[in-house]
Amino acid sequence: MALIICHECGKEVSNEAKNCPHCGAKVKRSASLTKKIIVGLIGIIFFSALITEQQQNEKSTAKADASPEQKAATAKRDAQLQFAAMGAVDIKKSMKDPEAFELKSLYVTLSGYSCYEFRAKNSFGAVLPNEAVITPAGKILFKERHASAFQNAWNKECTKAGGDEIAALTNRLILK
Repeated sequence: MALIICHECGKEVSNEAKNCPHCGAKVKRSASLTKKIIVGLIGIIFFSALITEQQQNEKSTAKADASPEQKAATAKRDAQLQFAAMGAVDIKKSMKDPEAFELKSLYVTLSGYSCYEFRAKNSFGAVLPNEAVITPAGKILFKERHASAFQNAWNKECTKAGGDEIAALTNRLILK
């Protein structure tokens, strides 16, 4: 039992009393800790939902306000990323044991080159690291098969900053 102050007369009252014995006012009980936590959680959920909705509205507004050039550039980049992901599927199919194929890195340059680092089985059953490049024209260059053309493309395109790394997404959505 604890003593609280009556909101009407200001005198001390037991927190278990229904009415103040001095003035007869109903005793206001403070909310229990459980109620406070539940109300707090509901408030947090409501607040986060509002923020999420606002962010989605800003994104849709930004997309709607995009110029035709920006929309075309976005569509072109989306096509490059899809092309790169499908290239990973083609590389996997070309392996001796496609089930052993493991994509480690897939970097798509701003100019549309797709740079792959992967592990795959060779003819002797050993799983070895390898690399490949797919040009924007669709030509696949493997490190071991097209040594000089591969090396030129890799050094010229795959070492540039500013592209997108999409191996995790490709593995999750397409290759598994």
